[in-house]
Amino acid sequence: MFKAGPSCYNVAMSGNRKLIRLRNHDYSRNGIYGVTICVKNKENYFGKIICRDAIYRVLLNDNGKIVNKYWDNIVVQFPFVELDEYVIMPNHVHGIIAIRDSCGVSLSKIIRWYKGRVTYEIRKSGNIFLWQGRFYDQIVRNDQSLYAVRKYIRNNPKNWQLDTENKNEIMYNMNDNVKDAINRVPTRRWHPSTKPLTIHKRQI
Repeated sequence: MFKAGPSCYNVAMSGNRKLIRLRNHDYSRNGIYGVTICVKNKENYFGKIICRDAIYRVLLNDNGKIVNKYWDNIVVQFPFVELDEYVIMPNHVHGIIAIRDSCGVSLSKIIRWYKGRVTYEIRKSGNIFLWQGRFYDQIVRNDQSLYAVRKYIRNNPKNWQLDTENKNEIMYNMNDNVKDAINRVPTRRWHPSTKPLTIHKRQI
């Protein structure tokens, strides 16, 4: 899923549901997972990609702020979860989730709660909103894989322009209000309570 270039995003957005989960893998065991959750039909519900001084960032709208809020709240709902690098894109979410001693709660249950909560909150404002039916994951098995997933997530706003369907969505010409908002957008999103994750040998 998290491979160099835009191809993995296109695969996730294609709706191809074959081999989304690794057969016979227990997704409730201790592990680290790179996760992608997509909006149905590539609709840009969460904001825009903006570029200033050659730095690409995501300017979240109200829906995007809801998505961001409840991503952070995953650790409240599921205290055995650690959150690592993540980014809210205009029509999908990338993030790293670590499960520690979950007592049988699976990754799918965590994502199902998250998607349901975001859907409920967005629809409260009268908006029609749907996620793509399933999500995509990559099992992070070693430090090299963890580094690659983190790098992919960090570079996602910049790589948005590599997809011809998204190229015209980038904002380059901005008024003062937008520029002020940009100054408050971090270049990197990292869950504030998370220490750097370590790979445990039992995961391999």
